[in-house]
Order: sequence, then structure tokens, then C-alpha cells
Amino acid sequence: MPRKKDPLAELKGFEAREAELKERKKALQDEAARYLGSLVMEAGLDSWTPEQLRAGLARLAEQGPDRSDAKAVPTRPASSPNGEVKEPTAAVIADAPAAGSAHG
Repeated sequence: MPRKKDPLAELKGFEAREAELKERKKALQDEAARYLGSLVMEAGLDSWTPEQLRAGLARLAEQGPDRSDAKAVPTRPASSPNGEVKEPTAAVIADAPAAGSAHG
């Protein structure tokens, strides 16, 4: 039974597609990072230190999306680039156990 496709050509095609997917993945990761960064800025969390932001995000992740708003409290109002104060849009976990604690 003769082969229908040349395995070397098929491998080259696969490698080309793999490179395209790798580039697309990187572009999507960059786009996602910009989007998430804009949410952080919009919520007024840009004034937090990186350590505070990591800790807050870790607590939110630990709680999960279904429970994270149960203990949420609004942060300071975010301001827009023109200086207008927006309604509070961010939330942080208040009195939630720290990530990795036994009280979860």
C-alpha cells in the first residue's frame, strides 16, 4: 500500500503550523495582559504595591469567581484620565484568609 503523503513534507507543514500557533499564542497573551492591565487601572488598583496586588489576587483566586464577591468591599473610586471620579468598580477580599492558610 503506497503512502499518500510524504512524511517529510507533512513534518515540515506541521512545524510551520506550530510556529504560526506559537506566534499567535504570544500575541494573544500580550493582548490578554493589556486587557487585564486596563482592568487594574480602571479599578484604581494601580496605586497598590505589587505585593498588595499579588496578595489580593491570590485571595480572590483562592475564593473562586462564585465566592469572591461575597466578602468584597469597594476600594477607593477610580479616576479617569481627565480627572473625573468614577463609581467604585474594584473589589477586594476583606477579612479573607491569606492564600495557603488553613482557614479556607
